[in-house]
Amino acid sequence: MTKYINKAGEVLTITQDDFSPDNPLREDDGIVGTYLTWDSRLESPMKTQYNNELDELKSLLGEEAVETALTNNSNRPGLLSDLEEAAKKQEIVLRPLTCYEHSGITYFIGTEDDEWDSNSLGFVYAYIKQARELLGIPADETDKEVTKEIEDCFQAEIQLYNLYINGEVYGFNLDDKDGNDLDSCSGFYGVDLEHDLNEADKAGLLEAVNDCSTGSGRFAKDWQPAIIERVVYRPWQEQ
Repeated sequence: MTKYINKAGEVLTITQDDFSPDNPLREDDGIVGTYLTWDSRLESPMKTQYNNELDELKSLLGEEAVETALTNNSNRPGLLSDLEEAAKKQEIVLRPLTCYEHSGITYFIGTEDDEWDSNSLGFVYAYIKQARELLGIPADETDKEVTKEIEDCFQAEIQLYNLYINGEVYGFNLDDKDGNDLDSCSGFYGVDLEHDLNEADKAGLLEAVNDCSTGSGRFAKDWQPAIIERVVYRPWQEQ
């Protein structure tokens, strides 16, 4: 729990979100990629009706394309490369999804960098046509340019999911100078409580605070760390 105070005497308290925030990849209509994994220990980022990766791939790319890739490759890197090419022919961007486990869980787009702590356990994909519509990409952009934008979205979206699964979701409570509650809100990702409020500003938390603040609270410079100087106790009275 971290507290800050502004010139109006308002006290801003930032804490980790204890209200089990929703999975952002499942709840946000603006997500570009479909993220699927098959691991008995970890829930798939998105739901799938298939029990294994191959059945999902056959449904996505067609059985012939998947069987051909399997026949032509004896190792996973070669298989993934052929599957990506098969997807490309169908105007689908397909990339492997890997999980790195070491003092937490981190998903990333690509294959294993560390054979001991990494595990390739699924994939992410997006249809180029749908991504063009969702992102508002101009019609004159080439598929190559669109693919790069889709890959950038994959990176941003999986980073958001990493924050979610590692509990890096935060909320705030704002009190006036007399201790009266002004407002509270949760669901902000990537707020770094170990440093300053700049990350909270980037996450949109301070913008939400400013909407209910009677003083100046829009920017990180408007807040200073708050300390407790004195605690005053009074007799309890039944209301």
